[in-house]
Amino acid sequence: MQLKDKALNKVILLFVMDCMEIPLKIDTLTEICDANKWVGFMDCKDCVVDLIEVGHIVDISKNNERLYTLSNKGKECLSIFYKEIPLSKRDEIKATVKEQRCHYRRLQDYFSDYFMNDDGSYTVILRIDTPAQPLLDLRLCVQNKARAKWLYKNWIDKAPSVYEFLHSQLLE
Repeated sequence: MQLKDKALNKVILLFVMDCMEIPLKIDTLTEICDANKWVGFMDCKDCVVDLIEVGHIVDISKNNERLYTLSNKGKECLSIFYKEIPLSKRDEIKATVKEQRCHYRRLQDYFSDYFMNDDGSYTVILRIDTPAQPLLDLRLCVQNKARAKWLYKNWIDKAPSVYEFLHSQLLE
């Protein structure tokens, strides 16, 4: 059976979600698929809406961040149409996801932002989220925008070691 483009795109999205093995934000799923040219940005958005409507992807959010995962119905659909994805594309998706899973998880789980205060200083918000609740939420006041930007940009790389340090120091 040959699937049409839109149906094949939906199966590819289900396959990517299955390979990721973690709940995903829609933006993360779209970025993964678009960046790797598996499914284009607009096609991805349309297909995701369709997959949610038919119950193949379900919302498992517990806080403000919407996270989605495959439903049993989605897994069953994937098992039926799995072979419609060319083997070379399946292998590429598996290899890419394996290589980039931690990167995309960090993008989802590590949040940073900053804003200027009335006195000209900056507040930097640094957070580590989990699907259930925030794991760490820091607000730091810094004196200038350059320092705020540096913290904002480097949080994704520094978050694990900062968390580990704080955890060990506080629980000593």
